[in-house]
Amino acid sequence: MHRQATAVSAKNSEMQASKSTKQEKSATEQNQLSTLKCYYTNADSLSNKKNELSVVISSCNPDIVIITEILPKNYDTRPSEEEFVVKNYSIYSNLNDCNCSRGVCILVNNRLKSIRKTEGLPNIVCGESVWCEIKLKSSDVLLVGGLYRSPNSSATTDSNINSFVSQLRMPTHTLICGDFNYPEINWCSLVSSKSDEHKASKFLNSIQDSFLFQHVTQPTHYRANQEPTTINLILTNEENMVSQVDYGPPLGLSHHCGVHFNYSCYSELDIEFSKPILMYKYYAGDYDGMQSYVENCKLLDKLPDCSTEEAWNLLDNTLSAALEKYVPAKLVRSNTKASPPWMNAVIKEKSKQR
Repeated sequence: MHRQATAVSAKNSEMQASKSTKQEKSATEQNQLSTLKCYYTNADSLSNKKNELSVVISSCNPDIVIITEILPKNYDTRPSEEEFVVKNYSIYSNLNDCNCSRGVCILVNNRLKSIRKTEGLPNIVCGESVWCEIKLKSSDVLLVGGLYRSPNSSATTDSNINSFVSQLRMPTHTLICGDFNYPEINWCSLVSSKSDEHKASKFLNSIQDSFLFQHVTQPTHYRANQEPTTINLILTNEENMVSQVDYGPPLGLSHHCGVHFNYSCYSELDIEFSKPILMYKYYAGDYDGMQSYVENCKLLDKLPDCSTEEAWNLLDNTLSAALEKYVPAKLVRSNTKASPPWMNAVIKEKSKQR
C-alpha cells in the first residue's frame, strides 16, 4: 500500500509538473506575436496630416509605422520630435541630425520592446535615415530602418547610401522602408532602364549584392500628368517575411500611397503595455451631430486672431473633442490574435453553432 501511494503521489506530481509546463508555454505564446502589422508612407509633411494618421492607426492598430518626408519643404524653425508623438507608440526620428531636411520617423507600438539603434551601424552619412531594434523571440532582434533619398541627391550621397547598405551588418531580421526616388528601376524584372554607370543601376546592384529582397510590386507615387512610379520600397534580408501588401490611400493630399503589410516573425510583447486600447467605430459615428458641434464652436470667428500654431491647436483640440463625443469607441486587447482574412461575420456565427 505504501508503495502504491508513493507511485500515485509521484504520478500526480508528474502530471502537475506537465500541466504547469503547458500553462507556462501557453502564457509565453500569448505574450508573443507571430506577425507584425506594418504601415509605410511618404507624408509630404506630417504636421498637417496628424489627424489622418490617427485614423490609420485607430483603424488598423499597426505595430510599426515608418514615415518619410515628415517635414514641409519650407519652414522657419524645424519642428521638434515631440510634435509627432503618437499615444502608445515610441518614436524614433532623425530630426536632431545635422543633415535632416525632410525628416524620417519610426513609430513602434509600446507593446513591443524597442530601442533606438545607433551603435554598430556603418559610419557613413547616407541621406536621411533612422534606425531602431525590436526584440523578437529568444535572442533574435529585428532591425528596422526608415530612409529618404531626395530626387536631387548628390552623387556623393548616392554613393554613401549604396556603401551603407553594402556594409550594414544585418541581424537575424532586417526591415528597411523608404522613398529612394529611383523610378528608372523595374522592381518586377529587377532591371534598370539606364546604363550600368547610372545612379539607379548602381543602387540596384548594391541591393542585389547585399542579398536584399524588395517587396513593392505596384506603383506607389501618383502625380497629375505623370506616369505612376514605384519609388517607395520595402526591403528585407529574407524573401518570405513580407505578406499581404496592400496599397491604400495617401495621407491627406500626399502623392504617395499608404502601404500596409505584414512582417512574419515571433516578437515578444511588453506585458506592461499589452493592455486594452481604445479603438473608434467610425462606421457608427454621428456625423450630423459632429458637424453641428464644430459649427457651434465658431472656429471661423476665433481663427483670425490666432497664430499658426494656436490655430492648429484650436482646430486639433476641437476635432478631437468632437471625435470623442460623437464617435463610439471600444476597448480592444492589443495582443488579441488577429482573425484570418477569410473569417467574416457569417463564418463566425456558424462556428458558434457547432
